[in-house]
Amino acid sequence: MMSMPARQEGIPSLFVSGIFQVFTLGLLFIALIYRQQGLVLLALLILIMFNGARLWCRISMAGLHSRLALERERVFPGESLLLEAEVTNNKYLPVWLQLAVTVDRALLSPASLSPSPFPPLYPYPADTPVSSGEYDAPIVLTKDVLRGEGGLLWQQQACWRWELTAQRRGIYDVGPTRLAVGDLFGFYHQEKKISQVHDVIVYPRLVNLNDTTVPLRELFGSPGVKSPVVDPVYPVATRDYQEGQPARHINWKASARHGRLHEKVFQASAQQKILLAVDVEQFNKEKVADTFERTLEVTASLAVKLEQQGRIFGLVSNGILEGEKDLPAYLPPRRGTGQMPHLLEMLARLQMIPGNGMETNLLHGAGFSRGVTCLYFTYNSIEIPVPVQNLFNRFHIPIIFVVGKAPSENNSQKSSRHNPAAYPLEALLAEEEVAEA
Repeated sequence: MMSMPARQEGIPSLFVSGIFQVFTLGLLFIALIYRQQGLVLLALLILIMFNGARLWCRISMAGLHSRLALERERVFPGESLLLEAEVTNNKYLPVWLQLAVTVDRALLSPASLSPSPFPPLYPYPADTPVSSGEYDAPIVLTKDVLRGEGGLLWQQQACWRWELTAQRRGIYDVGPTRLAVGDLFGFYHQEKKISQVHDVIVYPRLVNLNDTTVPLRELFGSPGVKSPVVDPVYPVATRDYQEGQPARHINWKASARHGRLHEKVFQASAQQKILLAVDVEQFNKEKVADTFERTLEVTASLAVKLEQQGRIFGLVSNGILEGEKDLPAYLPPRRGTGQMPHLLEMLARLQMIPGNGMETNLLHGAGFSRGVTCLYFTYNSIEIPVPVQNLFNRFHIPIIFVVGKAPSENNSQKSSRHNPAAYPLEALLAEEEVAEA
């Protein structure tokens, strides 16, 4: 149902103030003394109109219901999502309303951003030190407001829709909402804050990887470990029954469907597990946010490839998770439909701020055991804390380093316990990704 036209700007506040009401009452008193019927009618009309509008405004919020909904709450950078705000007037009284939804600027395209009242850069020359105290620190706006306005008749509904576009990785808020209602004359209004907030999770961007790189060739090799011992808990397929196989492995449903005996095929009892480790300490020390974001993009893309090949993978980091500071950044290596969404969400929340030590997060989670290969992402050094190194040595876990900054020439590319392999981050990227960067 179509809503009423938007309300025009209200009258000056002087006419709805208490002073104007007292003046009107004085005019009514004088008109009654001198028996001026025209002034009496005028004063009564003004008093009835303004006080009726005030009463109208007070009951405008009653029976008014609003709803804020997102098409989806998990996206990749560059993807769009639809935001819908709906207001229903369930009473027999028309109202004017104005809607204001607070949205992070990272979810809005540059063309749709409201003009900022503050300059985008520091308000002082570049050669002036900030510590001099002569200039104030810059004001950075992170929020914007989406507005909607209109009038609603009785039992009517209004709906506004906006298209949001994720600009970069992170966790962003949509909400709260401020709802302003009042009479249709525009004399009075009241506001209400709706505290409903939606979190939009923007995953790291997926990039193309160079599968010919030495560490990726090792990780993307044959899936699993060739072992004569199979695990009866994990059947992966069926095939024609082979003579000499145990009868308990026969799949009777598949045999009945195909008209011949079929047996279950199990995966090997041992499979290579990949642990992706992201050390944020050196990124934070060097203040290289762009390289950190690039590292997270490679980590997410690598996890997607590992899942496509049916690998077992996990994630650990010593960074703080936005919105979940008390939780360790650790996802045990395992297989399952929920593993990839959890890993991508953890990467979306990961901040370039050191928190718990890497060894603390490793020991906190379950599933850290032998048979794991660690791909360790850092910035400019292949040295890791001694407790972490001791933990890896205890479980005989080989480490492959991926550094955001090219390693020095004396770093050998051959892997060993005392001299682990180190590869630059660009080596894992496809040529078109390196050219774009």
